[in-house]
Amino acid sequence: HNSDSNYADTIMINAFGQNSGLTDVQRQEMVVGTAQYMIMYMAVLQSMYESVTACKAGGRPETAAFLWDKAAAYIIGSMEGTVEEPYTVRPGSFLWGLGKKYCTEFGTCRNIISGSSLVNQEILSLLYTGRGAVSVQSCQALEKAAGEMTSLLKVSLFQTVFSELITTSMDRNNGDPVRDIHHAKAFSAAQALLPLISKDNRENADVISENLDFTGPVLGAEGEAIQRENTVKVGVALTESVSALEVDCGLIGNSPNVNSCSGEVSTDRDKTVPMVIGITVGAIVGGAIAVLLFLYNNRKNQSKDDEQAKFMRNTQGVMDGGHSEFDTTDNNRAQAVTDDFDLGDASEADGELSDVQLPEPV
Repeated sequence: HNSDSNYADTIMINAFGQNSGLTDVQRQEMVVGTAQYMIMYMAVLQSMYESVTACKAGGRPETAAFLWDKAAAYIIGSMEGTVEEPYTVRPGSFLWGLGKKYCTEFGTCRNIISGSSLVNQEILSLLYTGRGAVSVQSCQALEKAAGEMTSLLKVSLFQTVFSELITTSMDRNNGDPVRDIHHAKAFSAAQALLPLISKDNRENADVISENLDFTGPVLGAEGEAIQRENTVKVGVALTESVSALEVDCGLIGNSPNVNSCSGEVSTDRDKTVPMVIGITVGAIVGGAIAVLLFLYNNRKNQSKDDEQAKFMRNTQGVMDGGHSEFDTTDNNRAQAVTDDFDLGDASEADGELSDVQLPEPV
């Protein structure tokens, strides 16, 4: 991007520079975000395709396996994992952790216990696919898995930019440290996508870069109307880039303010609350309807079972007038069988049981 092949290195150097114009909060988020979103993203790609190269070289299955596992480590990180408390996990800081962090906002969470997201499940599946391809030396399958993984890794980056962009725009207090944090996160995550977006649409890349850059006409421009306008411009440029970069908008999901598939972007704060309420009410009503349908079907099935279980005696001595194996022409014998179950005998037996003395405990 901007004809700088070492753009990540340039961002880090400029952030540490005395003339950067960044606050301490912005500088910290810029450095951490660049490492988290950009450097580690490129490190994953490098390890995956080095694994493909090692596989194609032949005779180096151990090297290919090591490089693929290295890519997995760069995606997930060492901080991910369970903690002592049950049903909780320690959040990571890499792309896997981003998928979990933003899945609630975009409606893509899939596992309540681990906090896994839809994109993380796809990533995990591809990691296993690639590992299996290495073990059988199927370099073509390995390369295909690496290509599909390249698209999946962009999902969390898009979610991060969308989320932090909207959060920044809703905080009208320029210079607020909290706003600076969200602004820096949006900027850092966008930097990982800009070189890719620039190849497809230079104009969209410029809109994103200019409005998120701390030294340009950023979202912090004077006037709420201008801030909203700039936010929508960036959001639309990003949504147009989703399909251009071959990213599945369904994996990104939709937040209350961003629809990554339709391209709709809103900066209305009030839109968030009604949508959340609507989703909650919809879930409650849907659940109630499901329970009622279950009870109705259960009652209906029980009635059928009761009807089938009825014994209706008739003059033919058969069940329900059908063809029973126990058919008999002796009506008196059939009557005698039922007479054996006299209620008086039952009550008398109950009396005998009540007089039984239990042995003393040893």
